[in-house]
Amino acid sequence: MFIENLKLAEFRNLKKAEIEFSPKNNLIVGPNGSGKTNILEALFYTGSGRSFRTHLDENLVNTDSEFFRIEAAGRIGNHEVQIEIGVEPGKRKIIKVNSGAIRKLGELFEYFRLVEFSPYDLEIIIGSPSVRRRYISITISQLDPPHVSVLSDYHKTLAQRNALLKSFEETPKLSASQEASLAVWDEKLAIHAVQIHESRKKYIEKIANLSADFYRKISGLEEYLKIEYNPSPNLDEFTSQHFCERLASRRQREIALGQTMYGPHRDDLKFYIDSLEAKNAGSQGQIKTAVLSLKLAQYDYLQETLEKLPIILLDEIFSDLDRKRLDFVMNLLPELGQSFMTTSKLSEVNNLDIFNSKFNVEKGIPTSFNELP
Repeated sequence: MFIENLKLAEFRNLKKAEIEFSPKNNLIVGPNGSGKTNILEALFYTGSGRSFRTHLDENLVNTDSEFFRIEAAGRIGNHEVQIEIGVEPGKRKIIKVNSGAIRKLGELFEYFRLVEFSPYDLEIIIGSPSVRRRYISITISQLDPPHVSVLSDYHKTLAQRNALLKSFEETPKLSASQEASLAVWDEKLAIHAVQIHESRKKYIEKIANLSADFYRKISGLEEYLKIEYNPSPNLDEFTSQHFCERLASRRQREIALGQTMYGPHRDDLKFYIDSLEAKNAGSQGQIKTAVLSLKLAQYDYLQETLEKLPIILLDEIFSDLDRKRLDFVMNLLPELGQSFMTTSKLSEVNNLDIFNSKFNVEKGIPTSFNELP
């Protein structure tokens, strides 16, 4: 799969842009703040309907506008695919694939699969649990698009259950009918929670082994990367019955707080290098290597599952990685599919003859060029 053409209107500082890409390696050059990363962000959005930098669509709209629009055309196998996305803050985003509207965001994940690696990804390890949950949700949805609907149903049910808990806040003791009403929502929540748990457990088991292999190859050390899934609640057997029992065990506490204390919305991941948690004890080099290993493992898993080469986005990789890690990635490129790489310094890439298309971005305006100065 590859993206041949990208048209943007009012997307961040890219007020109006049209770019023709190579199906192999694309280089995007420009000073910091010029709009390089915004191009990668727009590409990622075409495959997920989400940004890898923010969860708010309004942050993507040009400051002089009230909307943005993305059009991407490319190929998946022998099929031509054209994706159009229009977004106005506060309104439902409009998504069309080959001129036909799609109603569920999960349908978008069935087309271009993209893996990005950027400085923002260090937050997967050092950031909050919500960052890690968002990463897992997007990646599993790439592998299994209907997962988006499962997540949506879970969060709708969670919101309704929380509203019911808050309505009981002044109730010293629940009546039999109130207990029965809450038990119904427990069961509904449990159905979705079990599905999400099973998907996350399967994904982490697979990705943990692949990441550990990549970590050893990249670092060249005897250090071991371990990724651990910490589900909520942590049950010996994660079934609907056991999940509901755990909810019932904290009934009064949940009513006092007005929120659900257990469930996938409280899941987390932990990253260990040998026996030490990377978030607290890992060096910057170790954390970068761990994240890069995770993303390469994700790429491998997508390729294995889809039997197609995903698209890879590498943001400021030349300055963010040391020579050893960079050489490892560069040696992999011939085996990968379409790639997009950004840099703010041409000197970092002068000795690399791997780019089929090159673009310079100045103040939100991309232009192609043939030779590196």
